[in-house]
Amino acid sequence: MFKRREPLLDARLADAFRDEEHAAFALVVRVRLWATVLITVYALLWNQGPVQLFWAGNALVFGLLGLVYGAFGRSRFRAPWAGYVFVTVDAAFLTALLLWRNPFIADPWPLAMNFRYPGYVYFFVLLALTALSYAPRVVLWAGVASAAAWATGVAVVLARPGAFSELDLAEITSVPDMAHLATFLDPSFVPLDGRATECFALLIVAAILATAAARSRRLARTQIETERARANLTRYFSPGLVDKLAASDAPFGPDRAATVGVVFADIVGFTRLSEAAGPEAVIRLLRDFHGRMARTVFDHGGTVDKYIGDCIMATFGTPEAGPRDAWNALACARAMLRSLEALNAERGGRSEPPIAVGIGLHYGPAVLGDIGDERRVEFAVIGDTVNVASRLEALTREAGSPLLVSHEAVEAARREGAAAADLGGLVEAGEAAVRGRDGRVRLWALAQPGTPAGGPAPS
Repeated sequence: MFKRREPLLDARLADAFRDEEHAAFALVVRVRLWATVLITVYALLWNQGPVQLFWAGNALVFGLLGLVYGAFGRSRFRAPWAGYVFVTVDAAFLTALLLWRNPFIADPWPLAMNFRYPGYVYFFVLLALTALSYAPRVVLWAGVASAAAWATGVAVVLARPGAFSELDLAEITSVPDMAHLATFLDPSFVPLDGRATECFALLIVAAILATAAARSRRLARTQIETERARANLTRYFSPGLVDKLAASDAPFGPDRAATVGVVFADIVGFTRLSEAAGPEAVIRLLRDFHGRMARTVFDHGGTVDKYIGDCIMATFGTPEAGPRDAWNALACARAMLRSLEALNAERGGRSEPPIAVGIGLHYGPAVLGDIGDERRVEFAVIGDTVNVASRLEALTREAGSPLLVSHEAVEAARREGAAAADLGGLVEAGEAAVRGRDGRVRLWALAQPGTPAGGPAPS
């Protein structure tokens, strides 16, 4: 049930991640500026004189590019291709920076000498910055763009006069060791094996970071689904069952028949009450009533099946049968009346009129399963037992008792170990016809002060 893919949830998550990617521009800009400052300070410590101007100028350009990206990310002209373009520009700029001839060096070395320095490691800083966007495709593209830019830089250097590589040496393996070493140390020599390793490492790291970003997105989705499932479950089940149900792929199991206890609790005269009170008072009453009744159901191991206006339907023995389902249902019904007394005491303190409730309880077979569509799925308990419990709740008005219990429920509670004290106050109330059901239902009622010993006898 909770692993089902939901198009609306997927769309909302996609929108949320898209917004987060755009919001990440601001974070990336801040981190980028700090990284630029640190790298600049480090470079200046290793260079003296006019050469410092070269590094300071390039650092300024790199920082300004970050500000441009940030401004674009905050504007209304955001586009999904922006991240790919920015990463490509950064990769090209970094390649040019590392291989550019420094104009402040009077007698520069051949450009091939730039490969003798580990400047390419700054591409990994670029990859790390991109990973902050949590956009796996952009991260992967950053690796591809970086490797491509670096490979292009190698090709440009090799195209210059005098530059050569292993590909220009026909029999390099047959060259004596010392001659081989001299070739390697030649300022114009470009070792391609090292450059290929650098490009390969960039791709591998990008793939790892992209996988981490994708995993973060999956983890976020899983967490959202889990919390959403828990939030839904806490509306219907006692806290003790929520963790167990949320951890299950199919918490309610297959559609099946089961023997359950069903309780209906409804405010008597709610329509008349709501007409006399204002809308805020009506909503407050419903919240107070439903909240108290739901807590009582949970305290007795029951499930809140649904709210129907001012009525609450609870089941016992769902989603799994227990050893005292009928007993718990009966104890819950009586506890509901005690909870109502506390609610009426509070209402009296606010000069609000007391409310009465009618409760019907039946125990018997029902059908359990998921119903709904792809947008909303609910766990439902349906069948004759539900119908009888609902009718018993309606009969409480005629019976003059706030609680009517079927004989089947009383007998089931006795079989589960209910003693006379647990049934105290319940008296046999004869039989009653129930609409939609053949035959009559044998009833027990909670005796009220002044009620005859035989109890009310609905007809």
